[in-house]
Amino acid sequence: MHTLVLDIDGTLVKPDIDWAYVRRRLSELGINVPHKPVAEILARVAMHNPRLAKSVEDEIVGIERRSAERVRQDPELRDLLSRFKSRGVRIAVVTLRGRETAIKVLESLGISDLVDVLVTREDSYDRKAQLRTVMRILGAEPSQTYFLGDTVWDLEAGKSEGVNVLLIDSKNDPVSAVPKHLKATLRRLLKSLS
Repeated sequence: MHTLVLDIDGTLVKPDIDWAYVRRRLSELGINVPHKPVAEILARVAMHNPRLAKSVEDEIVGIERRSAERVRQDPELRDLLSRFKSRGVRIAVVTLRGRETAIKVLESLGISDLVDVLVTREDSYDRKAQLRTVMRILGAEPSQTYFLGDTVWDLEAGKSEGVNVLLIDSKNDPVSAVPKHLKATLRRLLKSLS
């Protein structure tokens, strides 16, 4: 049985979160900001300074809430994912967003009822661990799992877990819209799974 795993920001929607601003804020607070996902940086900070990590995460949650409010339903995306479901494909979402705003994005897109598993940063800050969680919960085989993400970190995590990785390019799409490249990739994947 096939499993489709989708990231949110950059994959399901083009994010309007200014991560450069978040990185500047972290630097202003004296936090070393290596070239890694912000959620991983927060996880490291939480081990040494939970109060500071909580303060920064509260600010990020506010930014995520505002971005989630701008997401709109996409009937074509719903149709594509419904077609996967009708073929017995299980759908999971992994994200470094918080659970509250991840649910809001999925509801706004009109696809929350199609998602079998949602794994957020509350479950793990590590993308590899998120993918392992999905596969464990769904009993998915890596060779039958397709992960759609948008970063080099997604590519590395997917490859290390042995899943099929398809990268989505959303740079030419409007903010908060479902990337056209995602829909084209889903159409191609549907054909290949027939």
